[in-house]
Formats: sequence, structure tokens, C-alpha cells
Amino acid sequence: MTVAIAIVGGGKIARDAHIPAIAGSDDFTLAAAVTLADAQLPGLPNFRTIAEMKAANYSYADSKTALDAIPTGTTKLLGLFNKGHMNFDLDRDPAVEPSIAEMATKAIDVLSASTASKTKGYFLMVEGGRIDQALHPTLGRKALQDAKAFDEAIAAVIAKVKATDPDLKNTLIVVTADHDHTLALNGYAARTGKTTATNPGILGLMRSYDKPATPALDADGMPFTTLVFGNGENRVNTSRALMTPLTDDVVFDKNYHQEAAVQVAAGSETHGGGDVFLGAMGLGADGFHGTLDNTEVFALVKTAIGLK
Repeated sequence: MTVAIAIVGGGKIARDAHIPAIAGSDDFTLAAAVTLADAQLPGLPNFRTIAEMKAANYSYADSKTALDAIPTGTTKLLGLFNKGHMNFDLDRDPAVEPSIAEMATKAIDVLSASTASKTKGYFLMVEGGRIDQALHPTLGRKALQDAKAFDEAIAAVIAKVKATDPDLKNTLIVVTADHDHTLALNGYAARTGKTTATNPGILGLMRSYDKPATPALDADGMPFTTLVFGNGENRVNTSRALMTPLTDDVVFDKNYHQEAAVQVAAGSETHGGGDVFLGAMGLGADGFHGTLDNTEVFALVKTAIGLK
């Protein structure tokens, strides 16, 4: 049985000491990918250290340069690019840490290189895990940037797959989330234009659609942001009239914590209860429509790849 495996992301310290399973953990931005060499996913070895994985003929990359240098034809890859979690995309050094798009497309190269993939295909899971980790501390700008990076990864994967399967006749791509958060958009806002280095856009102060020249004011006569949270660590516990007025420069800072209606401990903003996006394209995509229970999504994916 031939199996191609690609695991890339963060978590080097944890993995140096103990790699609990191929299936990865929250420390892996790109969790796991395997070639479907049989109708059932094969049992995978329980490697415990990076050294063990190297001994089992895994190519190892610990930087973007090393990842780029992985030879064509590699069918086993382990990439760990940070001691803990991958950096937020806004903090990432692109010369050191690959983007989620770069990791995903490299994983496809590895998975596509095996003989089995030509007839049995492969399974690839890509997780933009840092979106969630920016939302819990209500770091709006970092969350949206990581969402943008994930969107770019989706586009890169589609382009990569279509290079060999232009009409996706043999490929199913599914994009979804496991939950939402309490991030909310204040209504009646003026259109801000694209967020750039010099224009906060949606991340700036709220401006009313009928008075876009100046920031909107709350009942205390103070400016506020378009994006807020239902709960989070930054709640003004006195009259907002007593606080220093917010400015676009302050709220556009990448480390600014959006204000919340209910105060909770730092980093403890909760998940929300809303429906999340589910999109699919390619072979079997017509089964992903309407409003589905989350467990139905699993069943549809499982059926699509021939698992019982």
C-alpha cells in the first residue's frame, strides 16, 4: 500500500518532544493530508519525534527556504515552521514562515507525487486556525487578515487542482467553518472602501452613510468602531464620555482589541451560535446545498471519498 503524507504548520517544540499522531492538532495550521490508497484510510504510524519521522524517510522543512527546496517527487513531508503556533499573517515574516497558501500548494505537490494518487486520489485538509485564535482576544484586524490569507489559500488550491483537473470532474473542494464568533457589524455605516495601509476601511471608526465625513457618535458623544463583539476583554465599565476619544490610528493598530458589550477574561471571547458558510465545487458538490446539520457535512465528504 502506498501512502503519501504531508503535514505542515507550527508546533515545533511540542513535536520535538512528542508527535502524538499523524492527524495533527491545533498546532498544525495545515492539519493532515493522505493519499487514499484504499477504500479505507490506512492506519498511520504513531511517530513520536521529528528524528523518528526523518528515519522513516520524511523530508523535513523548518523554513520557507527549506520548503521551497523540497525535491519534486517527494511523497512524505513534515514541515514545522515555528516553535508554537504559526504567527498571525500580519506578524509573519514571509522570508521565514510560508503562507497557508504556500503550505497548501506544497502539500498538493507531495500528495500528487505518489503512484496511488493517480488512481485513488488524495485527501487534503487545510485549516486557517489562526482566525479563531485572533477572534478570541478580539483582535479584529489580525482576524480579518488571517481570513484573507485563508481565502488566498482557497484560490491557490483551486488553481493548483485545476491545472490537472480543469473541470474538477474528479475533484471535490469543500470550504466551511466549524463555528462563528460574536463579531458584529454596526449597521448604517458608510462604505469605507478597501482597507489598505493608509485606509482603515471596515477596521476604522464608524461613519454613518448619511454623514460619512465625520465619525458617528454614541449617546455619550464619543466615536466608536464599525466592528464590535458581543463579549470580549475590552469593555468600558464607566461612561464612554470619560474615556479618551478613539481615533482611526488607535483602532487600526494590529494589536487593538475591539470593544465588547459583555466583559469576559482576556482571550476568552466565545464562539457564536450562528450558521456558518458552506461552499462546495467539483464532483459531488450538488449534495452540499440548503441548510445542513454539521454532521451531514462530514457524511457527505466521507461518501465522496469512498469511505464506509
